[in-house]
Amino acid sequence: MPQAVAQIDHLLSQFHLERVFLGRHKFYHFRIWYRDALSKYVKEMLLDPRTLSRPYLEKKKLENIVDRHVKGDRNYTTAIHKVLTLELVHRLFLDPR
Repeated sequence: MPQAVAQIDHLLSQFHLERVFLGRHKFYHFRIWYRDALSKYVKEMLLDPRTLSRPYLEKKKLENIVDRHVKGDRNYTTAIHKVLTLELVHRLFLDPR
């Protein structure tokens, strides 16, 4: 969903515009899930000190991405997908146990 439409969708969230117009072909609605039901998980994982200390991530940008997406101001679903995957792989395979 484009950024401008995501802002409008958040304001009219009770109508679920994405599901009506843009998400008919989608089974999963990660943008909405990351913003609402999974927002606590996204914050816990991506704003965790371990995650923010990774040398390949920019702390301020990641904090901004999470904050703006959860507020509904912007659509950062793709970025959140990528960073979550990267962090989970890092924790599973690279972090000492």
